[in-house]
Amino acid sequence: MYHLHFEALLPYAPLLIRGLYVTFYISIVAMAVGVVCGLLFALARLSPLFLLHIVARLLIDFIRGVPLLVLLIFIYYGVSIFLGINIPAMVAAISGLGIFYGAYLAEIFRAGILEVDKGQIEAAKSLGMGQLRVFQRVVMPHAFRAVLPPVTNSFISIFKDSSLVSVLAISELTRAGQEVVIATFRAFETYTVVALTYYSIATVLSFMSSGVEKWVRRGQ
Repeated sequence: MYHLHFEALLPYAPLLIRGLYVTFYISIVAMAVGVVCGLLFALARLSPLFLLHIVARLLIDFIRGVPLLVLLIFIYYGVSIFLGINIPAMVAAISGLGIFYGAYLAEIFRAGILEVDKGQIEAAKSLGMGQLRVFQRVVMPHAFRAVLPPVTNSFISIFKDSSLVSVLAISELTRAGQEVVIATFRAFETYTVVALTYYSIATVLSFMSSGVEKWVRRGQ
């Protein structure tokens, strides 16, 4: 019978904590990249320029149709093969996660922008506001409230999917768990701790997301 020995993991707690720190770092930076990419993609999709609209649509469809793991590997090795640039694993990880979720956030942002009351936009233009000023003062504040709940949910997804960057030999939480398994031969105990860590943090983030959603609803 297999006997559980979680105490065997105690000497490796600092390794797992460092892995968790890397996971948070990758998730936060990738989310920032995803928001920027998503907003650019959304604006391109809403552009009156037909060519820009089509290119953005094709790019979004392609990114959303490729598994994240394949995209990470393609960026890490593809850039080196086709451009001759040795891209660091961390850059590939953050870029892959950011671009992948940027394609999904683009549709969220586009929907949020389209939800803005056209009457408010016309009223702002009638006051002499230029298109950029209308976007800054009218469209963005209203769209921000609409997209905030799904954006916070996307961060939870990025946090969990960051485990995939372990294939690039980045010592985030999952990779750190693999290293602990190699050292201790305690796979069940190690992955139980890793799984509970992901679950606990994702649950806290989910409660925070629900709080944000309630705040947005109260403000409407």
